[in-house]
Amino acid sequence: MRNHRGPLSVCVRVRGGASLLGVCFVVGLLGLASAGRAAQISDDFNDGNDNAGPAVWTRYDPLASFGSPASYGFPNNNSYRIQTPAFTTAPPGPARAASYLNNQNYSTFSVSVDLVDWNNGINQAFGLLARLNSVGLGSTTGYALTYQPTLQAVDITRITGEQSAATVVSTPITLDPAKDYRLVFTGVGSALTGSVFDLTNLSTPLLTTGGSDTAYTNGFPGLLVFDNSNTRTVGADATFDNFSVTDVVPEPAGAVVCGVLALGGLMRRRRARS
Repeated sequence: MRNHRGPLSVCVRVRGGASLLGVCFVVGLLGLASAGRAAQISDDFNDGNDNAGPAVWTRYDPLASFGSPASYGFPNNNSYRIQTPAFTTAPPGPARAASYLNNQNYSTFSVSVDLVDWNNGINQAFGLLARLNSVGLGSTTGYALTYQPTLQAVDITRITGEQSAATVVSTPITLDPAKDYRLVFTGVGSALTGSVFDLTNLSTPLLTTGGSDTAYTNGFPGLLVFDNSNTRTVGADATFDNFSVTDVVPEPAGAVVCGVLALGGLMRRRRARS
């Protein structure tokens, strides 16, 4: 089990900006109040299962009835491996499998998981799900933050009818399968943000990317593996650890808000002086 804490956010006073400082102070208080009522669920999978404790997972295996069931395992009884074999017959589509928390509905969310192993030789996508609804064959809606090793990119995607309906943002990055990484996916209103950290340095992200989408406002979090090939003949295989989800966004977001407010305050004061 890995335990890490993120850096604290601090609002810095701007000369002559007493009112701004007050706004930042209020933002900080609201953040503390939110932290007090946060609905946080985590699972390090050290119990070797996905059906006990605060995080009770619902497995989604849409192709099992078509003769290609997914596999859910627990390597060393401390991580969560989801595998799905290749499937080539339409209309069920490419091989895919997921696991999600169907009793945890979030609007504002911060969901994270460690990527500890994956098959780097196949064209697949894997990662986090958020704001899931109507989960089922041909009906699932929500958002995904995934890494695609063949394309060497991290994508935030809108899912409609269990298909990728729109890419909110795609950002290039190459991850080393010999290393471990943390994916962090946050959503506040229409703003969606994804970050990737090397587990040896959780204070500085390797990548932060984001975009805006208004299609879905709330839903369930989860994990996903997906055959991303055009031939649909490679399947998908990834192993996760240290899952966590909360309705409070990470503290650095508060610093960004204060920074934007500070910049706006300075610009207004300069215009007033001129």
